Amino acid sequence: MTDQSAYTAIMPHVAEHFWGKPNKGLSSRDDWRWGKHGSKSVKLSAGTWYDNEEKVGGGVLKLVEKQTGNKGEDALRWLVDNGFEVEGFSEARKRPADGDGEQRPANAKAERAAAPVSANPPAEKKPDMPLDQMKVSKTWDYLDEDGGFLFQVVRLEGTDDDGPVKTYRQRTKDEDGKWTWKVKGLRQVPYRLPELIAAVEAGKTIYIPEGEKCVDKVFDYGFVGTCNAGGAGKFPDSLVPFFAGADVVILPDDDPQSINKETKQLLFHPDGRPKFTGKDHARLVARQLHGTANSIRVLQLYETHKKQDVFDWFLEGHTDGELTELAAKAPVWTPDDDFVTKFRALPWAKLDEKGPEHEWLIKNLITRRERSLLAGASQSGKSFFALDMALSIARGIPFFGMRTLQGGVVYQAGEGGLGIKKRLRAYRQFNGLGLDKDLPFVLLPTAIDLHADDIHTDLLIDEILHWSRTFKVPHELTVIDTLSAATPGANENASDDMGKILARCAKIAEATKSHVMLVHHMNAEGGKPRGHTSIFANLENVITLFKLDGISDVDKRAVREAKVTKQKDGEDGATIRFVLAKEVIGNDSHGDEVSSCVVLEPNEGAMEGIEFAADPTLRLPAQAQAFLRSLHVAIEEFGEAAPASLKLPQDVRVVRGDKVREVFERMTFEADGENDPKRRAAAIRKAIQRHGGLLLSKQIIGRDNPFIWLTGKAVAGFRRPPRVKKQADPELPLGP
Repeated sequence: MTDQSAYTAIMPHVAEHFWGKPNKGLSSRDDWRWGKHGSKSVKLSAGTWYDNEEKVGGGVLKLVEKQTGNKGEDALRWLVDNGFEVEGFSEARKRPADGDGEQRPANAKAERAAAPVSANPPAEKKPDMPLDQMKVSKTWDYLDEDGGFLFQVVRLEGTDDDGPVKTYRQRTKDEDGKWTWKVKGLRQVPYRLPELIAAVEAGKTIYIPEGEKCVDKVFDYGFVGTCNAGGAGKFPDSLVPFFAGADVVILPDDDPQSINKETKQLLFHPDGRPKFTGKDHARLVARQLHGTANSIRVLQLYETHKKQDVFDWFLEGHTDGELTELAAKAPVWTPDDDFVTKFRALPWAKLDEKGPEHEWLIKNLITRRERSLLAGASQSGKSFFALDMALSIARGIPFFGMRTLQGGVVYQAGEGGLGIKKRLRAYRQFNGLGLDKDLPFVLLPTAIDLHADDIHTDLLIDEILHWSRTFKVPHELTVIDTLSAATPGANENASDDMGKILARCAKIAEATKSHVMLVHHMNAEGGKPRGHTSIFANLENVITLFKLDGISDVDKRAVREAKVTKQKDGEDGATIRFVLAKEVIGNDSHGDEVSSCVVLEPNEGAMEGIEFAADPTLRLPAQAQAFLRSLHVAIEEFGEAAPASLKLPQDVRVVRGDKVREVFERMTFEADGENDPKRRAAAIRKAIQRHGGLLLSKQIIGRDNPFIWLTGKAVAGFRRPPRVKKQADPELPLGP
C-alpha cells in the first residue's frame, strides 16, 4: 500500500510534467494555477488537482489516467517508468518475469490476463516477486470428461522481505508441451470431473467444499466431492450442466468477516449484512445450481469465524457417519432462504420487530445518523451554538432542556480552527472540565475538500473511524464547520456541485454511522441558507439562527434565536433563545485579557412579558420601508385568517405572496420608467427577495409559502399589523 503522503509530494511535479510551468501571477503558496485564466489548479497541501473547464479532478493517479489512459497499477507503473518515486511500488513489480524466465507483459491488464490469480485470494498475501523465484508446493489437475488434461492449479510458496508468502495460480501446457501461465479462455470444468459424472449417474450425493484440498479430503472419507477453480466468488455457468439431477451438499468455509485490506475496516453488503467469504461463496454456488440440481443443501460445519473448513473438521476426529447424518438433517435450500431485502422490507406482521427507526440525537432537534444544516448570518453565534450542541452530546447532558443521546463527536473546523480552541477552553473553564476527563470529543482543525473528488471524503471517513475506535461510546456526531470552507471552488448555487457534495456527506454519515451536521452561512439578505435549494431540500433537519435586533437580556447581552425550520420526522417551528456570555480564560503576553464566549439561556427578566419585545426605534432602509408599507396594505386588502397548519395566534392575518407582489408593484414600480416586461418582472422579483429577506432576518415578518405575515415586532414609523376581527357569527366573512 502506498502512503497518501507519497502521492501528495509528487503531485506538483506530475502536474508540471503534463501542463508545464504554472502561471506565477495567478498562483499562491498552496494553490498553483495553470493557463491564462488559471483554469487548472493543484492544491499542494491536499495533493489534488482540478480542471475548471472540464469539471474533473482528483489525485495523482486520476491525473495520470486522464492524461495517459493508464489506470490503477498501470498508472503506478507509468509513474515509476517516468522517474517518479512511488513508495510501496516494489522493484519486482516494475519488471515481472514469468515461470520460464521470459519477460512478462509490462502492461498490468495484459499481466492479469496472462496469469489470473486463483484460489482463496482474501486469505493469501500476494507476493511482489517473480513466479520463477517461487517453489511449486502442490498441484491439482483438472481433467475433461474423458480424463484428458486441461489445466493445473498450483500452490506457489516463497519468501520476500516481509517473510513467507503463498499464492495460487493456474497453468497449462502449450503446443510444445511447456508450462505456460497464459490460461485466458481455457475451458473451465469442475474439479475431478470424471468421478463427478459417474457419481451423479449413480445417484450419489455430491459434496461441494471450497478448494481442491478439501475435495481430496472428502474423497479420503469415501464421499464424492468437487469444486471450481479460482476459489471463492467464482462458479462459472459452464460448470452448472454437470450437476443436472444431482443431490448436492455445499460445505462453506467458516471465514472471519471480510475486511478492507488497506483501511482494516470490516466490510458489509449494501443491505447491511456482514461479508463472509465462505458463506457468500456458498450462496453463489446454490444460486447457480438452483433449477439444475435435484436438491441443494448448505451445511455449515463451524460457526466460530476462525477460518475452518471440512479438512479441519475431519482432522478433529469427526467421522464419515457424522457427515452423512448432518447432511441428511440440513434443510433443503431454496431461493427464498437466501433472499435478503435490498430495501429493508418489513411485512405487516413484522412492523413492530426491532430494526432501524427514527431516533433523536437531541430530542426534537436533530435525528440520529442523518444530516442537518445549522445556518446563521455573521455574528449569529452559529459556531458557538454548534460547539455547545456537540459537547452536550459528548457529555450526555441535556441541551437547553432537551434530552441528548450520549456519543462520540468529531468536530472538523475548516474556518477558525484556532478560534475553536479558545472557545473550547472557555467551555471547559465555565463547566469545570479538566483535560483529564475522558470526553469522547476530537477536534480536527484542518481544512478539507468535499468538492473536487472523493479523496478527502475517504480520508475523513478513515480519520473518523480511527477516533471512533478510541471512544467508549458509539460515535454519534460529525460536525463540518463550515460547509463553504469544506467545499473550495464549488458553486453553491449549482445543483450539480451541491448534489455531489451532499452525496459525499451522506457517504460520511453512512460509513461512520453518525449524524453529519453542516454549519453554513445565510444568504446576503439573511433570510435563508445560502446556495441552491437542494441544500435545504435534501437534508433531514434544518436549524436557522438569527441575532434578534433590539432584544437584550437583563445583563445587556444580545439575544439570539435558533429556529427549527425543517424537521423531517417531527414538528418544526420550535425555537431556542440564547446569549453569548463572555468568559475570561487568561492573559496574553502583554497582560491583556484573553476571552471567548459560552452559550447560555438569556435572563428573561428583561423580556417584559412581551412576545416580541423590540426597540421601537428600529429603523429600516428606505426601500425596505417601502416594501413593508406594501405588505401592510396587502394584508389590509387581501388578508385572511392563518391556516391552522401555520400554528399562529388566532388573530394573526396572513396574505398570499402573489398579492404582496401585486401591491408592491402598484405602489413602488408604477413610475420607475422601465417598460420592458421581462426586465420589470426581474427587477420586482429581485427587490422582493432582497427586502423580504431583510425583514425575515430581523423577525419583522414570517413566511411559509405561499403565505406571509407580520410578527408584531415594533418598527419605527409603522403601526401594529392588522388583526382578524372577532366575529359574532362564525358564518360571516372575515374582514380587515
